[in-house]
Amino acid sequence: MVVLRLGQMSGDLNPIFTAQQLSHIQTQHITNEHKQEMEEIDLTEDEHKKQMGQRRKRNPGEAILQVAAGKKRGRRELEEKVKNLYPSRGSDSHRFPSNRITTTKYNPFNFLPKLLFEQFRKVTNIFFLAVVIITFVPAVSPVSPYTSFIPLAFIIAVSALREAYEDVNRYKADHKGNYRKYQVLQSDGTKKPVSSKDLKVGDILYLEKNNILPADVLLLKTSLPHSLCYVETAQLDGESNLKQQKAIKETDAMSEEELSRLRGTIECEGPHPLFYTFHARLILGEKTFSLDSKQLLLRGVAIRNTAWTYGVIVYGGSDSKLSLNQRNPPSKFSSMDRQMNKIVGGIFAFMFVCCVTLAVLAGIFRASSDRWYLRDQYGPAITGITTFFTYVYLLSYLIPQSLFVTLEITKVFQARFMEWDKEMRTDPDDPETGMLAKTSNLNDELALVKYIFSDKTGTLTQNKMVFDRSSVGGVVYTNMMGGSLKDSMRDPNTSSEQFDYVSDFARALSLCHAVIAEEDEKGDITYQAQSPDESALVQGAQFNGFIFKGAGSGSMSTNELGSERQYEVLANMEFTSERARSSVILRGEDGSIVLYSKGSDAQMLKRIGERKTKLQNEVYTSSIRHLDDFSNLGLRTLVVARRKLSEEEYKRWNVKYHEANTSLHNRHEAVDKVCELIETDLEIIGCTAIEDKLQDGVPDTIEYLLQCGMKVWVITGDKQQTAINIGYATKLLVKEQPQVIINVDKNAANPGESVQKMIRQAVETHTGTGKPIAVIIDGETIHHALKECRDDFVQLTNLASAAVCCRVTPLQKAEVVKTIKEAKKQVCLSIGDGANDVSMIQEADIGIGIFGKEGTQAARASDYAIQQFSHLKRLLTVHGRYSYVRNLACIHQNFYKNIAFGFIQFYFAFWSGYSGQSLFDDWLLSGYNIIFTSLPPLLSAIFIKDVKEETIYQNPKLYEDLKTGNYFNWKTVGLWTISALYHSWVIYMVAWLMFRNEPVMLGGRTGDVYLMGQLITALVILVVLLKISLSIVYWNAILMGSIILSYFLFIIGDIIINLFPSWPITYWEAFTIVQVPSFWFGMLLGTAMCLLPDWSFACIRKNYFPDNWMILRERQKLLDLGQLSPDLETFSPAIKESNRMRQV
Repeated sequence: MVVLRLGQMSGDLNPIFTAQQLSHIQTQHITNEHKQEMEEIDLTEDEHKKQMGQRRKRNPGEAILQVAAGKKRGRRELEEKVKNLYPSRGSDSHRFPSNRITTTKYNPFNFLPKLLFEQFRKVTNIFFLAVVIITFVPAVSPVSPYTSFIPLAFIIAVSALREAYEDVNRYKADHKGNYRKYQVLQSDGTKKPVSSKDLKVGDILYLEKNNILPADVLLLKTSLPHSLCYVETAQLDGESNLKQQKAIKETDAMSEEELSRLRGTIECEGPHPLFYTFHARLILGEKTFSLDSKQLLLRGVAIRNTAWTYGVIVYGGSDSKLSLNQRNPPSKFSSMDRQMNKIVGGIFAFMFVCCVTLAVLAGIFRASSDRWYLRDQYGPAITGITTFFTYVYLLSYLIPQSLFVTLEITKVFQARFMEWDKEMRTDPDDPETGMLAKTSNLNDELALVKYIFSDKTGTLTQNKMVFDRSSVGGVVYTNMMGGSLKDSMRDPNTSSEQFDYVSDFARALSLCHAVIAEEDEKGDITYQAQSPDESALVQGAQFNGFIFKGAGSGSMSTNELGSERQYEVLANMEFTSERARSSVILRGEDGSIVLYSKGSDAQMLKRIGERKTKLQNEVYTSSIRHLDDFSNLGLRTLVVARRKLSEEEYKRWNVKYHEANTSLHNRHEAVDKVCELIETDLEIIGCTAIEDKLQDGVPDTIEYLLQCGMKVWVITGDKQQTAINIGYATKLLVKEQPQVIINVDKNAANPGESVQKMIRQAVETHTGTGKPIAVIIDGETIHHALKECRDDFVQLTNLASAAVCCRVTPLQKAEVVKTIKEAKKQVCLSIGDGANDVSMIQEADIGIGIFGKEGTQAARASDYAIQQFSHLKRLLTVHGRYSYVRNLACIHQNFYKNIAFGFIQFYFAFWSGYSGQSLFDDWLLSGYNIIFTSLPPLLSAIFIKDVKEETIYQNPKLYEDLKTGNYFNWKTVGLWTISALYHSWVIYMVAWLMFRNEPVMLGGRTGDVYLMGQLITALVILVVLLKISLSIVYWNAILMGSIILSYFLFIIGDIIINLFPSWPITYWEAFTIVQVPSFWFGMLLGTAMCLLPDWSFACIRKNYFPDNWMILRERQKLLDLGQLSPDLETFSPAIKESNRMRQV
């Protein structure tokens, strides 16, 4: 509970309430509100001059609003608090958060320690830090410390630059908002400009048109008639349509001077993240006024179409609803990342075994012989321990240290490729109409999707609502936008009863809504609504002669067939997803009171009262039949009803409504219960049918996704028949496919048991038939299925390739996704466009949002945001496949090159007495991963393609191949590892053979270990680069240049290192080794022995054991060359297989 006190700073005015009165009010409220603590801050002038927790000092003349928040405590403690209320004033417990907004992750003081903490939470970085420490121990380290320090520092520096860049951008955005100036009303009536960061709870703000709210503000007064204020909430929920807020008339009637001297108390709930929930009351003198979300302007909204407003800050800084909603999205990791971490763990274990083996052999070697020349002062045990740590460093190159940084960089490029793709735009020339990649961690996961859960409205459809037809008084009217109802009312043959139905139907559509009417200078009226359905219905009423002109303070005005009408709004019961209906109670100019209600047939039909006349019964029966007919056409339906109220009925109900509407405890639930009391015994007037056309390309996209082996679920709140018809229209359902429709028997004694029986029977019937089924199920049945027989439900979905879930709530959408995701352990994707899809999007492994007409909440909560559903096909099958193939190449190549280089040290240990002697120069060790072999894997992961885009589109089977797991697993990594071990063995043995007899060079110098290291380094880098070249199936100038450049950099680097006499070990080594003929012979022999088996294996696999993509790649090559003749197509097995795949 929060108590806000409006007061006056000057000492000549006494507060409205005395301490005793305040104590009494608070004690009463504590009792009524389940013992929630409320405390109030002193209003003395000294206390007003300085509020705790606020940076800016108050001037003595400023109007204020004081706030104190309490917690739930025991009754005795609460009463003690109230009794000792004023002695506790000024304590730190009453400190309010500053209005300064800080979204940065770092500051100049914590950047380095926090960055290091984040980096060393990674296991690999901890390991390499330990390696760096080992190199600082002279008794253990075989090399200089910088050889291990520089690579680690480089990786951390790259991460630091990325973090700093992102944080600087966040700081710039924060600075812009924090220093924006706002006008604060002073007690003398003047206005003072104050920076946003210095605003405080209690400041009365003067806001002008287009101002963005700096905090959550309670609306007091506006420039518009009827206390109205229009705001745009695009920064909150992405909705660009204007919303109408309204000040209470008591404060709106005050002058500016009266506002500056305003005194009173506001009691409101504590800060919470619910945007559209605000319960409070304003106490002015002896009067109490109810406050709700209609009076609250949230931080981030913009003032529109309103010259100026006054408002008082109630929640600032971190207490504002926008701040409370700014949470980090759930962390998601791709399957490839999880598998890669396991493989890295396996390499860690392998390296540990190698180190232990060498340590044991070193101890045995030391103990079994008397080699006095080693001058080893330690015993075998100590030798074994030191040797272990020495080889921990030397074999640390088995771990691909640079892999994680390389993958981060490549994933960012892949995400940019998606955003730059013109085929992912609605307008190829406008980048703003393209997709948005909110994360790059899941790029490769896009290639592994098994389940797709899709919303319908706005996702599969255009969300452009057209009021197509209606049933009124039992008669169907088509061409609603052409004025068919108006024509009926003008028709002299229309009966008086039908005229009453038609006119009341059009009147209900023009009055029962939350639409905002805007009239331009020419007198033309345009409508803005949160729901496209409501806007379509109000426009339909307009075209039929019932024009909604606007809403005032407690009134609505219309033009009905040329006559101006004014209605007093007695109660407005807004639409919510739980209620699935909206209602309004109006008093006409003749004093009559009527309730109009419209909503889903599931909610409305059970509120229809007894049909008292034959006509009412006929209208009801015809309306039910027409609802089914409209649903069969795939139209969205609503039921419209009315109830005439007497003055006594309304007054009795309004007392309860007022009590519920002024409650601070569970107000929302209390108001809903009271609304239920009046929304009964309704009389049906008719029903509406709205057409929402499918987006372009939706049927073809769903058909293609099904061919790719994905299972597609459409989850919607529509009626079952409407959903089924949409299923057929989108090619999700086909006539030949067996359908299982499961609806709960509402009359069953145990509905859950009944659902379980139906599901089990369906499983038994269709198991073993070999034909995939389509499951059609409604929300109530899903509720029982997930509660009573979850395993049976999952077993049924195993048999289905498609499913249609209708009458489903937003929470049920998320629950269905969670159930399938946890049960199947396969990649699930959710796609939607509205706020009701957010929970489903965040629950899935991959969330796709569509920039829709219902706002961008879904797009903001998603991992990837696209413009229309048909773009999903390219996102998954092209970008997903290429990202997977590219990341796969990067991982395999990094594992290979590190093992091929690092394991040579293991072989050399057996020829060096396990001494820990390194074969390589320190600088070459540092440059191997960072410079000499880093570019090809990086650029391969950015540019390579295994097949062309047209081949992917023509062969959906290719997508299913990736999900088999045969492309990245222990086997594939094992094959690359075996290749690396073989190459390292060949390279070492070739070098050993070349140097075993110590070749003599010009000048009489003989070979040594460092000359041998020169040969091995030159050979291993050449073999690694050529091996990577063999694995590349798509070449361009950049990839080719990276191979050549990498070896050129090695040559230049080696020459530079050998030119300095200050490095006596390597001085002139490179120039010496090239004089030895055996060096060149060793280079040729080593390269041939390493790569000939690889090349042979690749040829055999390609010709005798090809993957599908290899076959299709060859076929595409022949097509491009014009060599695919009928004879070749007949005799080539590969082409035959390719054609068979296309037919499948």
